[in-house]
Amino acid sequence: MALPNALREKEQWLVSNDSKAPRSVKTGQYADVRDPTLYVTYDVALSYAQKHGLDIGFALTPDDPFTVIDLDAPTTKEQQVRHARILENFDTYAELSRSGKGVHIWCRGSVPRGVRRDRVEVYSEARYMICTGNVITSHVKPVQECQELLTILFNEVARAELTLADLIEEDSLLSDKDIVLMGSTAVNGDKFDQLCKGEWQGDYASQSEADFALMNMFCFYSKSNEQCRRLFRYSQLGRRNKAQRDKYLDYMIGKFRAEELPNVDFSAIKPKIESNTPLSVLNTPAQVPKPIGNSPSSSTPSRRISYPPGFIGEIAQYIVDSSIRPVKEVGIAAALGMCAGILGRQYNISGTGLNQYLILLARTGIGKEGGASGIERVLHATRQTIPALDTFVGPGTFASGQAIIRSLDEHPSFFSILGEFGLTLQMLSDPRAQGHTIVYRKVLMDLYTKSGQGSILHGSAYSDQQKNTKTVASPAFTIFGESTPDNFYAGLSQHQIADGLIPRFLIIEYNGNRPDRNPDAFAPPSENLINRFSGLVETSLRMQANNVVQNITLDEEASALLHKFDEQCDTHIRAGGDEATRQLWNRAHLKAARIAGLLAAASQPHTPVVNKEEAAWAVEIVERDARQMSARFDEGDIGHGASKQVVDMKRVLNEFKTRPLSILLNYGVTDDMKNKGAVPFVYISRRVANLAAFRNDRRGGRNAVRETIQELIDSSILAEIPRTQAQNAFNSSGKMYAIIGDVG
Repeated sequence: MALPNALREKEQWLVSNDSKAPRSVKTGQYADVRDPTLYVTYDVALSYAQKHGLDIGFALTPDDPFTVIDLDAPTTKEQQVRHARILENFDTYAELSRSGKGVHIWCRGSVPRGVRRDRVEVYSEARYMICTGNVITSHVKPVQECQELLTILFNEVARAELTLADLIEEDSLLSDKDIVLMGSTAVNGDKFDQLCKGEWQGDYASQSEADFALMNMFCFYSKSNEQCRRLFRYSQLGRRNKAQRDKYLDYMIGKFRAEELPNVDFSAIKPKIESNTPLSVLNTPAQVPKPIGNSPSSSTPSRRISYPPGFIGEIAQYIVDSSIRPVKEVGIAAALGMCAGILGRQYNISGTGLNQYLILLARTGIGKEGGASGIERVLHATRQTIPALDTFVGPGTFASGQAIIRSLDEHPSFFSILGEFGLTLQMLSDPRAQGHTIVYRKVLMDLYTKSGQGSILHGSAYSDQQKNTKTVASPAFTIFGESTPDNFYAGLSQHQIADGLIPRFLIIEYNGNRPDRNPDAFAPPSENLINRFSGLVETSLRMQANNVVQNITLDEEASALLHKFDEQCDTHIRAGGDEATRQLWNRAHLKAARIAGLLAAASQPHTPVVNKEEAAWAVEIVERDARQMSARFDEGDIGHGASKQVVDMKRVLNEFKTRPLSILLNYGVTDDMKNKGAVPFVYISRRVANLAAFRNDRRGGRNAVRETIQELIDSSILAEIPRTQAQNAFNSSGKMYAIIGDVG
């Protein structure tokens, strides 16, 4: 099969039959495309497929560098021209789909999420792509780097207006009377009856919006466009002159039919066109500052980060290589936290120390504990010769802000590994927080900027003298916190970002799959690594004893790069917008300078000078953090309440369309339900029950689920399927819903 070596070399292959659903060679059963334990090599998959008459396909994951642009069969000439222009611009490996009517374009790069519009789909992960090797050029092209074009295409597809599909006329399956009866007896039957009577004032801003709502209902119950026109004209809304025009009615019908996949043929896409006119969907977006670190030229962060340059990168690599579940982000966060705790007070850059506030985010079971265990292996091997090393290791929990200050009074520079810190941040950011919690939060706010030479954290006096704290000079407190994304993001709001605590943290997130078990887990660090690490510890202890602080300088290229990043941060801040966005960028330059200084001090403890590579890596990881947080706000991933519940439920509904049947069977979903997009209530309820936005709702989780479903019905995203129809079609007496609108 004619495929690029870059794809053949990855062990990410599955097989499929005519249903196109992925199966694992290892089990012979349907496979969750996100489960790497089910993948096999290309050769194994090909041999198995040839023996059993199957197709082979590639599983896109967050860990590989690939993105696929899937061009479905166009139904209009405009779509055909657009697809051809995409092929013209993306000069990389492309092949015909299995049907011979579509094209898959393979690129190196990433998009933040899968998008689909106007028969153009773009995916970077959680997708199974059948590979044919049926190239559309005279030779097999390599998979090329296309990040800049991918970013522009993603932005255009994600915000593009929905293009109407050609309307395909189908016969009526039910009488007009049956359609009206189904609409009247549905859960939203009252709204259906009111609209049919022309009673729209108070619920809709205009009659046009009411027209769309009623036509949406008719289109859901009937596939016959002629029947929908006729029924609409029977209604009171359809009596005005505007409704007598087929063009107006067809426009509304087309909006709801556009996302359906009509069974149409199309002429083969030409790989090249004569025109050199740039694609309209590939115009450079305006007024978006481009990243200046090592990250791709994109307004969104890449999925994975590289190891930092220098000695901290080597420590991170060791922690990953010796973990039970190796995760690069875990090793990087752990190495930064440990070294910041040791070097944070004795080295300054831009008038501040090098202490860090770090949060590692990953789902449960991924291997977050590898960071703490890797740190302990390094410390254990070092403390045998340097017992004083433990002065840099702080407590694992703090009952109050005073407890942190008292620890710093004894040891003015240390790091603490704080588990489930997302829950702690929720407590600290709660507007109803009690007095001791407010003090805890204030201490964290103050300590972040007090590690520089000459800085002082003043003591506090209380009526209870046991709570009194002393003045601490240049305290360097480093946090290495761990949490799950749900616990961390669910408790946040724009107000809590804007008040300044969260922007002090560098968030390092891993959102990939559970890694395979590492057979070399718990391997001890090398003698060379421990010797170098011991040198750092001894140097810091000696400087602390002699009250010496080393200022870190920057070489010319690093200085220019950080200065440019500072200007970029200013651009974001001056661009206006909400206070939360301004705060995210307000401290970004300081965080980048501290990280760059930490990398330099760890690699050259006697004469630390930040070089271009160190500055670029620091800018990349900080910029990634700020952009990722902004993107989560834009996509509704942060916060709580009704808006977050809608976002969560829409995500669950979107996943329903792509989840393998083998998983859906556990919820009572049949193959017919999945194929027709009929979602049982029990599936929705069980999938969202444990999400924080529903679990913590004061109305009770079940009530929150029902009210959110009703909101989606009112918004024409869901429609309840009448029980008689569900019984006849799916042999199910439970509540079921059809996805009729865009779920993102």
